[in-house]
Amino acid sequence: MVWDIGACEFNSFKPPRFSVAPQRITAGWRLNITGAPEKWAQLERSGNLRDWEVIWTGWMGTEGAAQVNDWYWDTGPEVMSYRVVVP
Repeated sequence: MVWDIGACEFNSFKPPRFSVAPQRITAGWRLNITGAPEKWAQLERSGNLRDWEVIWTGWMGTEGAAQVNDWYWDTGPEVMSYRVVVP
């Protein structure tokens, strides 16, 4: 018996994710994102895992990678969580 999947079942989409741990830079954090080429991705941050703030929305480009610097929370909470999603 041979199984055939149709277009509805086939999903070649690579969800966006962090390629390495965030790196501390002079005034914030550098985040490296990988995902599906030529797709939109959105980077969000939260100090309490309840309230999320969008800090970047952008195009992943033909190589499926993006680098984002978070310069703005240097004096904020001790712990900051990041997530990358498809908007």
